[in-house]
Amino acid sequence: MGLKVEYYLLHQQEASELRQQSDLDAFMRQHNWSRSDNLNLDVTGIIQARRYVDGGCSGEIKILVMDPTGDTAGVINDLVQEDEQLFFVHDGATSKVPPEYEPFKQVLGRLLQSLQLPLLHTSLYLAVAAPAECSIETTLPWSTLS
Repeated sequence: MGLKVEYYLLHQQEASELRQQSDLDAFMRQHNWSRSDNLNLDVTGIIQARRYVDGGCSGEIKILVMDPTGDTAGVINDLVQEDEQLFFVHDGATSKVPPEYEPFKQVLGRLLQSLQLPLLHTSLYLAVAAPAECSIETTLPWSTLS
């Protein structure tokens, strides 16, 4: 019985991650950013940031959908170059410091959502690297991103 529950939760986590990536792509498209490709942030290629171009800024922006447990925090330095700015988005707000991680809330929210009981909203944890002169931190309506 325990293996079935573990398999079910793992499947739900993967489905949730795909939904988050899809939501992010749709949000960026809505604001004139086109997805170009992925940036591998680890040697296995498992941790990837999404790259977007053509949204009114020169260069590209890179967005990492961070794991709510904080497991991907170690690769954030690989996301940003010297001439770029780094900021974080969580619960629709931007910040120069990473958000506090709430793994229990995320797991519970995913479980409830998989049971079609959306009683607990789970928000994306994003790390965003953009050219220093690009003002997307303040110009994009991050609060509308679910």
